[in-house]
Amino acid sequence: MSNTKLETIQFHNQQLIVLNHQNKPYVAMKPVCENIGLNWAAQFKRIQRHHVLSRGVVMMTIPSKSGTQEYICLPISMINGWLFGIETSRVKPEIRATLEQYQLECFDALYNHFMPKVAQQYPNTISLEQQQAIQQAVNERVYRTDERHQAIYTKLHQQFKIPRYQDLPANKFEEAIKWLSGIHSRSGLSDEDWYDLAWLYKAAERMRYQIEFRACIESD
Repeated sequence: MSNTKLETIQFHNQQLIVLNHQNKPYVAMKPVCENIGLNWAAQFKRIQRHHVLSRGVVMMTIPSKSGTQEYICLPISMINGWLFGIETSRVKPEIRATLEQYQLECFDALYNHFMPKVAQQYPNTISLEQQQAIQQAVNERVYRTDERHQAIYTKLHQQFKIPRYQDLPANKFEEAIKWLSGIHSRSGLSDEDWYDLAWLYKAAERMRYQIEFRACIESD
């Protein structure tokens, strides 16, 4: 592709291949997998199965001295989601440390390389997994308080001064989860009290389910 530019980034004595296509950075996925020690074929199938990641896949062809090379790429914005979708407990022990290193540092390295001014002014926003955790926390708050979803999201936006929950800075994630776990009511109970009550309620619900399940099995 004539408007595709290739460049490499050094990351812990390894090279990451980045293709700048139509003014957007994409990462060549096979070299990343090989650097970590992951099976590329298995990872490519996982990307194809994922309903979000599969939409970002782009095949890019780059001319070289030895002929054209094809790279399957993901946009930089999806790398964090892909990395944190890999469970370190399921990989070979000898590559676990490398994978964890990538999970902790790779996305920041790419982000700061391509958008240093933006990265300096605005911290990285939460990942797809963290967005899902925020959604779950909102759903749980709706269940506890009977507040409307939109009302909670509006309060969240106002509390953290963001236009959308997806724009929440990554370093504010834990604070946001804690804030969502709190219930502001006139009962006189503190946020910690409500959190404990919610935990006890869930534990009781799980116990009730187990008792009913055992009773069902015994009746059969």
